[in-house]
Amino acid sequence: MSRLHKDQVFAQKEQKEHEKNKSEGAGAQEHPKADKEDQPRLGTVLLKWFCLLVALGLSISTLFGLWMGLTQLRRRRTGWWLLAVGIILPAALTFL
Repeated sequence: MSRLHKDQVFAQKEQKEHEKNKSEGAGAQEHPKADKEDQPRLGTVLLKWFCLLVALGLSISTLFGLWMGLTQLRRRRTGWWLLAVGIILPAALTFL
């Protein structure tokens, strides 16, 4: 699951040791990769587009939430202070 999150692909990486053992055999020659293997699969491309749409939706809804929170408050100063604390506190905890 971490590979899906980090690299946005479903397939597992091939083991380097496995390839190394195969190439150490008698008379082993390296074969150039086919062009088709270099291109990402359709599922990988669709997953990347889906993740992009989810990220855009989250960003837009966050901006709408900020806009509503900062324009509809009777105490605007409190809203700005809470926004500042919400930015500074997580950043400070990240660097600790």
